[in-house]
Amino acid sequence: MTGPENRPARPRPSRLQGTDGVRGPVRPARDFPDGPVETFLGRGVLTEEFFELYCYAHVRGLVEDGKMAEGDDVLIGWDSRDVEKTYVNAAVSGIAKAGGRPALLGVLPTPGAAISLVCLEAPTAIVITASHNPSDQNGIKIFTGPLGMKFLPEDDERLTERVYSVDFEKIRNAEKKFFPFDASREERARFIHFHLDGRNSWAEGNERVFSGSEIIVDPARGALAQIAAMVFSELGFGMVEEVAGEQNGDVNKDSGVAHIEGTREITAAAFDSGSGLARHELVKKMFEEGRAAARKNDPAQRPLFGVSFDADGDRFFLLLYDAKNDSVRILSGDDCLALQSSYLMAAEPEKWRGRTMAFTVESDVNLLRHATSLGFKPVVTAVGDKWILKKAEECGESFGVGGEEAGHSISEGVTTIKCREEKRLFAGNGLKGAINTILALHKLAGGGGVMEAARNPFEAGFRHTAYAYYVNKGLFHRGSHAWKGAEKTLREIFSGRDKHRLSLEAEEIEGEPDMLYFAITSWDEGRVGSIFVRNSGTEDKISANARGAKKMAGLLKTACDAVIIRLMEQMTDAANPMAVARLKLLKQISKKITPVAGAFPGVDFERLTHETEVKQQLMTRRGGEFVLTPLGEALLEKF
Repeated sequence: MTGPENRPARPRPSRLQGTDGVRGPVRPARDFPDGPVETFLGRGVLTEEFFELYCYAHVRGLVEDGKMAEGDDVLIGWDSRDVEKTYVNAAVSGIAKAGGRPALLGVLPTPGAAISLVCLEAPTAIVITASHNPSDQNGIKIFTGPLGMKFLPEDDERLTERVYSVDFEKIRNAEKKFFPFDASREERARFIHFHLDGRNSWAEGNERVFSGSEIIVDPARGALAQIAAMVFSELGFGMVEEVAGEQNGDVNKDSGVAHIEGTREITAAAFDSGSGLARHELVKKMFEEGRAAARKNDPAQRPLFGVSFDADGDRFFLLLYDAKNDSVRILSGDDCLALQSSYLMAAEPEKWRGRTMAFTVESDVNLLRHATSLGFKPVVTAVGDKWILKKAEECGESFGVGGEEAGHSISEGVTTIKCREEKRLFAGNGLKGAINTILALHKLAGGGGVMEAARNPFEAGFRHTAYAYYVNKGLFHRGSHAWKGAEKTLREIFSGRDKHRLSLEAEEIEGEPDMLYFAITSWDEGRVGSIFVRNSGTEDKISANARGAKKMAGLLKTACDAVIIRLMEQMTDAANPMAVARLKLLKQISKKITPVAGAFPGVDFERLTHETEVKQQLMTRRGGEFVLTPLGEALLEKF
């Protein structure tokens, strides 16, 4: 267990960014004596000064590199977490001082910024968001013109170097060169219109394919509040309701994709037990509406969909209420990509055959087989929708469709409404992905109905992810003690099991040199799976992930759990209040003490119990009470 007194001193990293931009907890600069960069590096905290500095460095770099002129419009949008606009205003100030004219997009989903950038031919767009992270965090995402691409590692490194080179004291009192202007009304309208165009929603003309369905929308109190429900209504859904639509700053709380990520189905028993998943507002509403409809015993009962987004609207999961089993089925990004690709190939095989279908190493190993069987050319990338966007740019007309297991969905879009000319664009877009997946389900359903079509979008293999939260991520990188320890654990497990049939082959994934990645091969079947360990690019957690055939489930789960316990032992950050609270929580449960919020001052008790129960699976509920899982017992033995 690491603490501040024994953290190794490290040089400044070459990249401040994670998987997608930079993000972290936010606090006022007045609370810290150090400068904005030192506060972020030393404490992991973003201040308003950091937002000003970071955006200044980005825009000034574009000017000095000749990629924009002073006075060019720089688009900036945000999600709804920063109610007082403290961090938004600081970012706007940095843009204006650097020589950009800030075009305020207002509260707008991240893909909306990409659409506006391509349409308006702006040099760059900035989004102030921490996406699916809790509301006490914020961050910065960047798009570049003319195609709306995201930063790759080499871009991150250039910007990081510029951030280091800027003396914040010199810009603190610098004059703003240009005044911001409000572009929010027009760009919100552009975003809505984009999704009502049949070329983007895949709906043909006035076809009322959605009229027989009901949908409940969960925008996670974020940027898609009101917008998504409006679009679904315009598309003709028979009933549209919204939950978690208050833009009060409390984004992602008991809502959104992160809360239910990794869950395939919520049974009636799990929901009625009051588990952490039962707090999710969309899940609650779906059981309420689904059970009410089932009591009417109507043979023509309409399908009940739910769609959950994250705060900035670039990810989604699709949910369906299963009246037969009184459960809620959750379709992951892999499931939705499988449905979309099946529909496209069934609708126009000559158009799509041979095109690229891209997904990341986190996807089910059998998704590659599914893509190949349809006639797509599968490509596996590093984690992050930026890598799929890169493939789309490289492939041009030969790109088909892409997505991430975590809910990003990428397919071709067409700019419309008041653009100088129509242009192709690609962006991780939760709303577009949800619309296209629901349409695909309806088209593929046939006589069996959408629920049957949704049960097995493809022949899935085994997927397992084990998480360690509240860790010092700096301890895990290629060649580090923790990295070598994880490698040793995995090799020992695989050398002792099926050693004549299975072997691990180390690979380095482009863009993620610090990921510990092994392909699993069989002497008679070739590549049969993968197992990998990687730091989260957005949160203080690390994961062990396994993908393979279902017959390997026991071995793969054992390997993941063994690695994650070792990493918890080596990397847990003793200075993190949540780590301290987790240990206290597990000890109370082991002594059969019922934990109550009042015993855990200073931490979000609901978040603590949810992450410990659902995400890390260290405890579960039995008879209405928490009990430790074998994984929780194993962790407690280490502490």
